[in-house]
Amino acid sequence: MLLFQNKFRLFTSIFFFFILYSLNLFAQEVTDTTSKVVRVRLDGPRGDTTIVILFLLDGKEMLKSEMTNINPNDVAMINVLKNDTLGKYGEKGKNGVVQIQTKAYCTQLFQQYLSGKSAEYKKMLSYNPNDQNVQYILNEKVLKDNYEGDLAGIVDGTFISINVVGAKELKAYEVTDKKYGVVIKTKPKEKTDNAF
Repeated sequence: MLLFQNKFRLFTSIFFFFILYSLNLFAQEVTDTTSKVVRVRLDGPRGDTTIVILFLLDGKEMLKSEMTNINPNDVAMINVLKNDTLGKYGEKGKNGVVQIQTKAYCTQLFQQYLSGKSAEYKKMLSYNPNDQNVQYILNEKVLKDNYEGDLAGIVDGTFISINVVGAKELKAYEVTDKKYGVVIKTKPKEKTDNAF
């Protein structure tokens, strides 16, 4: 159990480092476990300043104390938004927003999106809601592990096509243990300075 707790502490420390690094900040966390925002004390050219960074877990504001409950193996995607967050998130997000999305949440997002793109996928999903018999293939790459964030990141601007195939067609991808295949084609995703 101690090893597991230390793993969470290490994850949390690394997590904060990358977030603060991406925001171009060198900072020290200010302990406030009852707040829905993380307060950070900055040491910079303007002197000591405390700013508030908004953290969202699966689209909902989260308490600082809840961060220690996040299993790193459940995280699919982390986005750091540092520009134009005031309009969408109001005063709480004016200094930056960190969006953490779990694999379960990303699965819901991509299943909903792809269901809207293909009636055949939606029908297949009704027989396999947990994807247990489904192999996803994105741009000719067979997705084995930790693919939820990649599929949840597909949007209309990058989406090209989706095709549901059977076990026979999956053999061409050297997949023999699944009943269905979902072959997705997208345009290359452009990098932004809001995600890492």
